[in-house]
Amino acid sequence: FSSGGASNMYRRLKNIVADLAPLDQFQHWFVSSEVGYLKPSSEFFAAIESQLQLPPEQLLLVGDDPVLDFQAARACDWNAVLLSRNGDQTSPHSIAGLDELVALLAT
Repeated sequence: FSSGGASNMYRRLKNIVADLAPLDQFQHWFVSSEVGYLKPSSEFFAAIESQLQLPPEQLLLVGDDPVLDFQAARACDWNAVLLSRNGDQTSPHSIAGLDELVALLAT
C-alpha cells in the first residue's frame, strides 16, 4: 500500500503539508505545476500512472471536488471517493470525513 496526494496547487504545497499529519506521511506528491497538466485533464492522471507504474484500476483518488476529483478520476478508470464535507452524501462513493474511508474500503 502506498499513499500520495494530487493537487492543482503550486510547488509550495509540499512545504505546507510537511508538518501536517497525516499528509506528512504520504510517499508521493503530484502537483500540477510539476506534472505539467491540471486536473481534470486525463494527462494529469496518466502522468501519475506512469510515474507510479500502476494501472488505473489500482489507484484511488479521494477528493472534495465532484468534477476535478471524482468525475475526472472515474473518467480515467481510477477508483474514486468524494469527500463531501457538507454532508451531502448522494453517492455510495462519498464520505463525510476521512475517518469513514477505512470502513468504505472494507466493503
